[in-house]
Amino acid sequence: DRDTLAAYLSGSAEAVEQCRVHIDEWTPASVGWYVRWRMTIRFRRFRRGVDTESIGVSHVVFDRDGRVALHQDFWDAAGGLYEHVPLIGAVLRRIRQRL
Repeated sequence: DRDTLAAYLSGSAEAVEQCRVHIDEWTPASVGWYVRWRMTIRFRRFRRGVDTESIGVSHVVFDRDGRVALHQDFWDAAGGLYEHVPLIGAVLRRIRQRL
């Protein structure tokens, strides 16, 4: 419901110092739109003062009233988030170096 979503988004916003999203491209799909984006985020707890960049694509579908009926993100969670978490990040960076 809306209250649950609002609480989730509020908590997410409190976890970051700064967040910027740049839309690179949007493309119509057979159902909805695909939006290609880049996000720069600075977390409050992880790597303070360091900007983290992530790229992704969102699939967005609107209902007849113009409200979002579906919003699904596809993004690099390892590079965009988990690599900056202590311990987990070190393991992921080491794996990436070996590839």
